[in-house]
Amino acid sequence: MKLCSRPLSHRQLANLKDTLLKLCGFRIDLTCHEALDEAVNSFIESKGFQGAEELIVALKNDSTLETASELIDRLICGPHALTLNSEHFDHIRSHLLPRLKGRALRIWITGCSSGEIAYSLAVLLQEEMQSREPFDVSILATEIGQNILSYARDGIYEEEAVTDLPAGVIERYFTKELFEDRYLYHTGDPISKMVRAASLNPAGAWPMRGPFDMIFCRNLFDIFPSEGCRTLVYHDITADNMMLSRYRDILSDDGCIFVTHHECGTCQSHQIVIDKRSFIPAALGRDQLAKAWK
Repeated sequence: MKLCSRPLSHRQLANLKDTLLKLCGFRIDLTCHEALDEAVNSFIESKGFQGAEELIVALKNDSTLETASELIDRLICGPHALTLNSEHFDHIRSHLLPRLKGRALRIWITGCSSGEIAYSLAVLLQEEMQSREPFDVSILATEIGQNILSYARDGIYEEEAVTDLPAGVIERYFTKELFEDRYLYHTGDPISKMVRAASLNPAGAWPMRGPFDMIFCRNLFDIFPSEGCRTLVYHDITADNMMLSRYRDILSDDGCIFVTHHECGTCQSHQIVIDKRSFIPAALGRDQLAKAWK
């Protein structure tokens, strides 16, 4: 029986936001209220829950975090697709690779979803090697839920996920196979060897030591414009500093963290790079955080 969806109250959304933050460090953007309400109600209906309260109880009782992982994947704005067109990738090409010339690159993508960012980055770096000296690349792609992570491990994508890639890139790095009535694209060497997918809760313990030259946490941190400047909005300033400090400690001295900047009231996003060389000390307050990104 199809459930009748009802708009979620601010209290329900706030409780859901706090629950996901505490469970796995993911922060809901409450400014996209209509889109968020639609996505959460759709998830509630697909899982057969009676409402937001039942969903929150299920999230808290699921020790595997699979429910949280599936919900987060549903909430992330925009379709999952492989692409070489992003502000982050432009920064890597123009600034980071020349600075890290000759180094074996270690990269962590946390909240990797089904692996599109990881393999897009692998393709980008492999393509860059054609015009630079070859360099070693290791990409760790982590996600909290095993179901979504399985796609990143397998490296198999529907045709619509690769349509943004140039035809030559698809031919070089993917194998096209007909499966039932549709084509699937399998990642092949050398990009499949660059990526290792593993289950990890970013709010829990981290078994790896680093250092990493690039850390992508685009699904964890949002930056919103406020009073003419950019400020970090996570949960509160203590949570901001605690999480940022953990990433800073595992980042190489001249590495970068990549986060997403959402326009308030929309689901459009821009991309921001935080450079370790001008990184934010843990004890700074919100005004100082804003100045650091001016």
